[in-house]
Amino acid sequence: MPANAPRSLTPVARRAATEAAVLAAAERLLAGGASFTELGIGQIAAEAGIARPTFYLYFADKTQLMLRLVETLGGALDRSATTIELDELIRAYRAGLAFFRERRHVIAAVLEVAGYDPAVREAWNAIMQRFVQREVDLLRAEQDAGRTPADLDVETAAEIINWGGAQVIVRQVTMRGPERDDIVARELAEHRYYGAYRRPGS
Repeated sequence: MPANAPRSLTPVARRAATEAAVLAAAERLLAGGASFTELGIGQIAAEAGIARPTFYLYFADKTQLMLRLVETLGGALDRSATTIELDELIRAYRAGLAFFRERRHVIAAVLEVAGYDPAVREAWNAIMQRFVQREVDLLRAEQDAGRTPADLDVETAAEIINWGGAQVIVRQVTMRGPERDDIVARELAEHRYYGAYRRPGS
């Protein structure tokens, strides 16, 4: 348990506090410029204020820690649009950009590790698939209502919108400052809206 954690915590709360401290420590080290691949468990434990052996009581290894970091990125789904109005799409993209900008060091580390670790790659793909499936459901509902062309291939469109959009967002938050985030949000929203949802019928 971190040295500054209250001693009165229940075992469940204590475990949660320690896990949160380790995750926060890893994020701080990443934000400080460390590569996740090069980070040692001893470094992470020291930053979290726990002994190295204590780390293994909560995480089997660095891969499990990374999988937990991947889970934190799933919160972006809560910021995605649930209705198909252009203003709502713009708002959702702005929220998504803000979410990932705050966690840009985590997303960079996730993509780094996903390049060589199958478990992390599978976890990241699973999160992206949740976005894709939500898009498929929205597109089908719009098709059923007659507002989206019937000849639109919803599965392909959903993959392009989400995988392509993710690449744009990751590039924006990891390589550029926030000055143009609103512009990027609007362009993503308009391409999605006019390119799929309100595409002129064939």
